[in-house]
Amino acid sequence: MRKLTIPALGLFAALAYLSFVAPSNALASAPLLYVSNANSGTVSAIDPGTGNTIATIPVGSYPEGEVAFGDNVYVSNINGHSISVISTATNTVVATIPIAGYPNRLALSPDGSRLYAGDTGPNSQVSVISTATKTVIATIPGFAEAQGLAVSPDGTRLYVVNTNYSNLQGWVSVVNTINFSITATIPVQSSPADIVLSPDGAKAYVTNNGGANQADVLIGTVSVIDIGTDTVVNTITVGQDPFGIAINSDGTRVYVVDSAYRTGGAGSVSVIDTSSDAVTNTIPVGTVPQLIILSPDGSTIYVANNFSANVSVIDAASNAVVDTFSASPGSYGLAFVTVQPTYNFSGFQAPVNGPPTVNTGKAGHTYPVKWQLTDASGQFISALSAVTSITYKPTACSSFTGDPTDALETTATGGTSLRYDGNTNQYIYNWATPGAGCYTLFLKLDSGQVLPAYFHLF
Repeated sequence: MRKLTIPALGLFAALAYLSFVAPSNALASAPLLYVSNANSGTVSAIDPGTGNTIATIPVGSYPEGEVAFGDNVYVSNINGHSISVISTATNTVVATIPIAGYPNRLALSPDGSRLYAGDTGPNSQVSVISTATKTVIATIPGFAEAQGLAVSPDGTRLYVVNTNYSNLQGWVSVVNTINFSITATIPVQSSPADIVLSPDGAKAYVTNNGGANQADVLIGTVSVIDIGTDTVVNTITVGQDPFGIAINSDGTRVYVVDSAYRTGGAGSVSVIDTSSDAVTNTIPVGTVPQLIILSPDGSTIYVANNFSANVSVIDAASNAVVDTFSASPGSYGLAFVTVQPTYNFSGFQAPVNGPPTVNTGKAGHTYPVKWQLTDASGQFISALSAVTSITYKPTACSSFTGDPTDALETTATGGTSLRYDGNTNQYIYNWATPGAGCYTLFLKLDSGQVLPAYFHLF
């Protein structure tokens, strides 16, 4: 199936043109829920179908944030100054990445090649980690207790929450992920903790743990940021001490954890309708809840209750707690892992180059985009269903400044449908380029990998 559509505008110039869409055909097994237990220095692997813990995995000191990609779970050990890498095949730690600081929240680039780690220490920075080599490849300074992190859908911007415990006035830093410069600073309210972006990248929601001071009472709030203008456009009152935050896949609901940690009492989850940016439901959960995650299909919400040492299970349709899973003391972060096909991608092949090279060519011409995929054993993948979509969107040409360029020498003729050449073991997509300008092309695989290429057309 092939179609050309122009969806609604999201962030500035964020027109995403859908060039190719294939039927979804991901090979997935039942997911596992991984819960970090800060007090015990472990991670619990829980079967969400039964609530049973199938493995307890020792990691570093005081694990908090978690993200998952492929068959790995990455866990930040805030007092261990490290990130543990768990293999979900064996439920053991297979690598430990030293971090200079106190790593807390984690975020992945859309293609999974980079892991970003916040730092709540006195010399706060963001560490940039290669998931291929499991090493720190760069550090970005200039933050004040960097905590919540979010990456734009195109991977070109990183949003960093600055909790700034020194004077409680927090802000969000916007980082250019190509040159690691801070391009904007967005003031929010007191002690911000976490952030999510809407799926279209148009809005950000930030939990303010201190919120606003009203008659000497701290009222929990959520700041709503217009990403196109990098300004706060709304402030939503929620429960006490809001902390973790999540959004559903269609962007219609935001879920905010009201931790109530100042009183050590029962927490709750505030449900925000994003069409009105108003709280529509409040769901009681356990004691001092921290972070929150939705199941891969979006039907269930999981909340880690720090003091209760358990996980609240919420039905997203009814907004009711339907189960409680036992965990360990200090339950904090959560990550879901669904076993999917994993591919080795060797890079785009001539005439197209992958990042950081910018491919230069003529607007309106058709260029062949070629690549190869192999499985873990090195066998070539040939199924067209491995490719779920090929899309492109306009990109500010200034974001390519300083990147190497390479001219596109070859043009193509014929249709633009995706095909596989068994002689060269290549996927080939003839891209009919749009008008003059700068663009990012995205190749998305059914493994969840998103692989970009940069173009400047004249």
